[in-house]
Amino acid sequence: MSLCTPACEREAAAVIADAANRGIRLRLLGGGTRATAARALSARAITGITRYHPEDRVMTARAGTPLPEVTAALARAGQRLSFEPPDHRRLLGNDGPPTIGGVAATNLSGPRRPFAGAARDSLVGLRFINGRGEIVQTGAGVTKNVAGLDLTKLVAGASGRLGFITEVTFRVFAAPQAEVTLAAPGQTPVAAIELFARLLVSGVRLTGAAWLSAAAARHTADVRFDDEPVTLMRLEGLATAVDDAAVHLRDQLGSAARRLNGPPSRRLWRAVGDVEPIVGGTAWRISTPVDAGGALATDLCRLHRAMVMVDWRGGLTWVRLPNGADTNDLRRLIANVAGATARPMRESDGAPIVPKVSTAHRALADRLKRALDPRDIFEPGVGVAPPAS
Repeated sequence: MSLCTPACEREAAAVIADAANRGIRLRLLGGGTRATAARALSARAITGITRYHPEDRVMTARAGTPLPEVTAALARAGQRLSFEPPDHRRLLGNDGPPTIGGVAATNLSGPRRPFAGAARDSLVGLRFINGRGEIVQTGAGVTKNVAGLDLTKLVAGASGRLGFITEVTFRVFAAPQAEVTLAAPGQTPVAAIELFARLLVSGVRLTGAAWLSAAAARHTADVRFDDEPVTLMRLEGLATAVDDAAVHLRDQLGSAARRLNGPPSRRLWRAVGDVEPIVGGTAWRISTPVDAGGALATDLCRLHRAMVMVDWRGGLTWVRLPNGADTNDLRRLIANVAGATARPMRESDGAPIVPKVSTAHRALADRLKRALDPRDIFEPGVGVAPPAS
């Protein structure tokens, strides 16, 4: 793979302008975590936190800044990114650390997404280079946007299809005083998702809701049940409020429910977000309507040697099959779910599955692509179409 790593924004703009003039296509990367293309442009040398005053509740960083550097700086000030960006290095089999620009480009969001919003919801501004090699700033610090379009939200999640991100500004939030997770064994995925819905309607403020098959649960640290699936529910906030809610929730779940406080809970949800239970084999990421997640997970568990994990209280399902497994049955099950979007985590495992979009939607997407990348030099990332959920 031919990889270009410009040292600054202007150098990157020159590279893109030259590629546009010569008709050379580029795959845009953050730290190279998802590198697959023959020709690629990476932001990993464009690094550094450029503006962060905790009292302002925003942080600005160059796109190549490693995500661990950002989260460590926030933690020292008692703050965090609300959308809990995961680290998929083990899942993808790569060594490069995820970058804050890559998080924005892929809208990468972890278990807290249904409750605190996605990455793009916390993104308040960015700088990027369009397909002409022009530097564009949008969002925070801009007095007038382009034709009323929120380019910040459009570029976030496009995985490099619309522009090369060089700097991002995220809204940040105070870390909670306390965190507790209740882990209940034995439920089906359908029952778990129905439980999540009832709890939310009753006013229980969950910040994590996931279900793991028995096979997946055996690969999760800190919570181990004897060949049983496990349902996970997380509570965060003021210490007294979290403790009261945890006691009440455990009373509802029964004595078999296990309570994890503080560090064990944090390690568990880090494993869920990083998809550690299904690392290895042929892994697929499947986004569905919440009410369809339970039935799909039930069917997926019947596939030979499948490991299944449901996150986002039913909206996101991960499945792992053995290496070399026939994925025809997997594809058939996914295709039967209205509105499902799915992609393998390795391009070698086949093409993504995406729902049909309306003619008007496709026409708008094409117009936006032509406006920002008129010579079509930016290749999308793995499985991109439409933007990441």
